[in-house]
Amino acid sequence: VITELLEKYGQGGSCEENGNWSYHNSFIICDATEAYVVETAGSWWVAEHVPSGPRNISNRVSITTQCDLTCKGLKEYAKEKGYWDGSSPFNFTKAFSSSGDTTALGRECVINNLLKEWNEKEDTITCVKRAIRILRCHDSSVCMHGEFTSTGSLVCVIDRDPSKRFFWYTGTPNPCKSFFKPLQLDTNTTLPVSLIASKKVDKSTLWWANKKLRKNKINQLMELEEKFISIVGNYLKNNNSKINNQLVMAVQEELSLL
Repeated sequence: VITELLEKYGQGGSCEENGNWSYHNSFIICDATEAYVVETAGSWWVAEHVPSGPRNISNRVSITTQCDLTCKGLKEYAKEKGYWDGSSPFNFTKAFSSSGDTTALGRECVINNLLKEWNEKEDTITCVKRAIRILRCHDSSVCMHGEFTSTGSLVCVIDRDPSKRFFWYTGTPNPCKSFFKPLQLDTNTTLPVSLIASKKVDKSTLWWANKKLRKNKINQLMELEEKFISIVGNYLKNNNSKINNQLVMAVQEELSLL
């Protein structure tokens, strides 16, 4: 669907609310068994199959010669425009990125180094905590704290067993001072109204309340996060058949702190 829409409509427009800053996009698409990285340049795209292990995308084209899927006519177009000589191995980064640099730098390099510590045999909760720590890292602005104000952050656990799929969602800017709350998606999932933020300052919404968060409240938020991580950890460990809508409870407790 993504690539069909891309080929039909292309891409463009500003990537910020007030301004004209723009870039072309990359995606990680995955299920419980495999993943694909899709990277784009205008209406052109390429995909890399990731059967296992960690993969990171961050602010640059990163697919080089492992082009497992491509849009029709990609190589012909690159050759016609002089982006590729037609004889050397086709390298999407060299052909379609503005710099042609295939070296991971800055944020991408920092995350790649942190992902070297990743162990696929670790239990789910340990993996969730590790992912959250990565998002909170300030090296090379992984957290983005003090720069762009992010909409929110998300850690997804996509298990083969639907009952064990959890989405750890902040709904607030700056991961280093945000509470990752557990969410399970099904037909009965109810999202709290306070998760909907307005453009104007409104402290009754979680996003604005957190943006104005005082430093002395951050430790309390982290304690609240640990509480709900423990709740989900016990649920997963004991194979309970049901779990309450923890997101609603978590948001209510978070708002009471803010």
